Amino acid sequence: LLVAADAAQPDLDFFSVSLHLSYLHRSVPGDEGPGSEVWYSAQIGRTLRQPERISRAGERCQNPSIELDSRGNPHFAWEALSPGGESTIQLATLSGRIADLGPGTNPDLVIDSRGGLHVFFLRSEVIHYTHDTESAVARTFPAAEPISDEIPGPHSPPQVVVSNVPEVFMAFSAGGNLYLTGNGGGGFERPLLIDS
Repeated sequence: LLVAADAAQPDLDFFSVSLHLSYLHRSVPGDEGPGSEVWYSAQIGRTLRQPERISRAGERCQNPSIELDSRGNPHFAWEALSPGGESTIQLATLSGRIADLGPGTNPDLVIDSRGGLHVFFLRSEVIHYTHDTESAVARTFPAAEPISDEIPGPHSPPQVVVSNVPEVFMAFSAGGNLYLTGNGGGGFERPLLIDS
């Protein structure tokens, strides 16, 4: 279960805040196989939105992530499992799929103040990154690349946040060390060792 909150004015009461939920829903009760469908619901003010499926019917998924753009529209990322157990990273909005980013696990995404979508995930135990190169209407993503060639895996799943600048910051651990990096200069800087 993942929750994103959106409030234009932080001093508003609870019923003026929008709460958005992305969660896994097992479509067949008693099914013990891995993964479930990705579903979405929201409480917008006092209104509860009817839950709806985001992934394909019967698709086995795991590790959903949700992020809201500046207009409060949700964007989703998750792992879609193949019958052989391999996982690929999928991106979608309420209007449908926007990208298949290829093999990977543990996605995280953020949307910057310009509407740019930044996606991080693990591939071969190393954090990879890609971002959209077009507008929010027609998004395209270059091939994902490792966030750092200097720090060998396994990396922990990425933890990402965006500032108003807009600069994206990411924290992760590897080899018992905690690192932080940001993309203030365009590309991601060499990860800074925070703690051992």
